[in-house]
Amino acid sequence: MDDAIAFLHANGLTSFGTRASFRPNDTITREQAAKFGAQFMENVRGIQPKMDPLCSFSDVDQVTSTLLPYVRQLCWHGIISGGKFRPTDLVTRAEAVTFVVRAL
Repeated sequence: MDDAIAFLHANGLTSFGTRASFRPNDTITREQAAKFGAQFMENVRGIQPKMDPLCSFSDVDQVTSTLLPYVRQLCWHGIISGGKFRPTDLVTRAEAVTFVVRAL
C-alpha cells in the first residue's frame, strides 16, 4: 500500500504522500475519481489533456467547478459517457475498474 501511495504522489495524482494523509479507507465520489483518471492519463501515460466543452451529461452543472475540467477531459477521451454523471455518488468497484481499463 505504501508503495502505491508513493507512486500516486510521485506522479502528481495526489498531494498526500503518506498513508495517514492519503486515508486509503475513505470513499471517493465520481467527480473525485474523474480527477484521478484525468491526472493518470496526463502524468503517467503522457496523454495531453483535451476537454469536451459540451460533455453531454444532463447533470454536468452539478460537478464541482474545480473538478469540471477533469470530467470534461474524460468525456473527450471517451472514458466516461452517458446520460447522467452523478458527480457526488460514490464510485462502485465496477466503475473503478471501468475507469482504469478505459484509461489504459
